Amino acid sequence: MPTDVLPPSSDQSSESRTAVLLQKLGDKPVTESGGNEHGGVVHPRYGERRPMTYQLFETEMERISSLNSQAVLRFSIAGFCLSIAFNLAIQTLFSASPLSESAHIVSLWGLVASVVFSVMFYVGGYVSVRERKTDIERIKREHILND
Repeated sequence: MPTDVLPPSSDQSSESRTAVLLQKLGDKPVTESGGNEHGGVVHPRYGERRPMTYQLFETEMERISSLNSQAVLRFSIAGFCLSIAFNLAIQTLFSASPLSESAHIVSLWGLVASVVFSVMFYVGGYVSVRERKTDIERIKREHILND
């Protein structure tokens, strides 16, 4: 057991154990008043925040919400299509027996179609996100500060 750590005992309070430990370490914290006290000193630093608020019409809120929902849906469908493409590629590469001609054609065209749909939906999701950002930037530009 290290010499600078005291085992807890029932007859010693935590304050007296701390005092003995500080004496062993030879270091006593000093507060601003100059007195020797146990513990640290906290200096709170207060800050001020002024968040911006924007007046939105209900139609603008609905459009932003709709674009956000469209982006989530399109990215989800794109991820699903991409997972189908990976699944087809892995099954084709690691099939135990050679694929028949029709199975090979279906797996090849399925892979191509899945990748094409995935790219289309990713582009659609990107367009939705870009339109949403454009709408938000327009609202910020039109905002008039009254200080």
